[in-house]
Amino acid sequence: MKRLSFLLLCMLVQLLVGTVEALNAAAGAETTYFYQAFLLEREHVTDAKRHLIAPGWCPKPKDNAKCSFAEFVKDISTRRANEANEENWPRFKEIFDNAESGNTPLVETSKNLREAGFKVDYDQNRLYPKEVKSPSVSNTIRGMRGIATATKTNKYPDQKRKMIEALELKREVRRADNMKWFIPKLEEATGVKLATNPATTPDGLPYTTYDVDATAKENEGIKDLAQKITTAAETLRNAKKTVDNLDFAIHQGVIREADLSLSELRKKCP
Repeated sequence: MKRLSFLLLCMLVQLLVGTVEALNAAAGAETTYFYQAFLLEREHVTDAKRHLIAPGWCPKPKDNAKCSFAEFVKDISTRRANEANEENWPRFKEIFDNAESGNTPLVETSKNLREAGFKVDYDQNRLYPKEVKSPSVSNTIRGMRGIATATKTNKYPDQKRKMIEALELKREVRRADNMKWFIPKLEEATGVKLATNPATTPDGLPYTTYDVDATAKENEGIKDLAQKITTAAETLRNAKKTVDNLDFAIHQGVIREADLSLSELRKKCP
């Protein structure tokens, strides 16, 4: 009985770690990555029955029309997200349309969505049902990366480049948001109060980062402190998922997957 309770607890923890991982601040980058992977798959795989990204959605298989960026985002979003975005949808649609037409760069699209208050929450069953039993942004990124890297290097360069650009920005935004947990954990690991500086992501998101050199200067009595901080930070980044802070664990997992997917996608992009 005790073993059963323990197993159930472990399953619950796994589900919690894999639940709502979407980050509003990263909506522009995240949805761009998903949409470009969707376009690549629709061009590469002509048999609708073999589609893994938004299968049966956007548009329905019987419809040969192209699915717009705005339509795609609406179709992969949960009812909760669509209801939250309904009042300001004309503005959000305008932002997605401008991004699709190439009128605005990704960093501007991301900033515009954030400032307009866009709410993001994905319906795993619609977006990437292959991972419906273990829903997570990390697994979805990995699966879509696999679709792209299964193609020849000289195929679909535009979509691959845009997927790479989106992952680069997504990683920066995730890291920025993660600092509110990363810095306290790094301070706990090193036993010192870290000096901090204001910083901004490429799309204009302000956040607080830590300064290794300034911290070492403020604590000159501690030998090799700069190296100790750097080593502790690397250890923290590579740590396995923990359950003491689910938000932190989720961020860490998504950032690690973004790093890996970037490496693999670059090998397949001319």
